[in-house]
Amino acid sequence: SLDLKEPLKKLCVNALFSEHHADLSGMQAEGGLYVEDVHHGAALELDEKGTVASASTVAIIVSRIGTPRFSADRPFVFAIKHRPTGLLLFVGRVTDL
Repeated sequence: SLDLKEPLKKLCVNALFSEHHADLSGMQAEGGLYVEDVHHGAALELDEKGTVASASTVAIIVSRIGTPRFSADRPFVFAIKHRPTGLLLFVGRVTDL
């Protein structure tokens, strides 16, 4: 795993990591988001059957706006909806509290 925060800052990608200057309003209209850290990992597997390569990059995004508290004392159903299209991206239920 490789920490990309400092290399990105050296490339002048500074505002993204500032809680006062980052503009991630495309992700959350209320604003208040900034990137805390970025990590990249890669793996390569070689054997007699062939090669498998994989890579992933993760950005840890935090909010300086308080997160609303949700407390459930009974089973419930939830959905994640894409606001612009109204498309349901995920529907689930929690039955075991």
